[in-house]
Amino acid sequence: MAAAQAIGWSTGTRFSFAVVAEDDTPLGHVVAKVHRGGVAEVGYWTAAEVRGQGVAPRALEAVSQWALGAQHITPLTRLDLLHAEDNTASCHVAQKCGYPLRDLLPPAPPAFPGRAHRHVRISTS
Repeated sequence: MAAAQAIGWSTGTRFSFAVVAEDDTPLGHVVAKVHRGGVAEVGYWTAAEVRGQGVAPRALEAVSQWALGAQHITPLTRLDLLHAEDNTASCHVAQKCGYPLRDLLPPAPPAFPGRAHRHVRISTS
């Protein structure tokens, strides 16, 4: 996995960030996967014991600002965040971080058996 992360950084296609506490305890992870046309897909997870404590919104907001403002990668103008339709917590995090709901995606079995939400954040600069 570390090799894949290093390749992503060196090629400018995938930027992964560990989310850690002050004592370096792992709390989560945020990733931006760059696609064509100035679009990247962002994703995140947090450890169960810190959910509901604001870790996900803070981490997502930091990476979102970085991705849309970074000068050393492909200029990004749009970030997409996808989650399962019934994941209300992720829906709340997306909206809190300026990712309004854009559309409802149909199931794509077998990997994605249910419908999904696509939230989109557009660069303001």
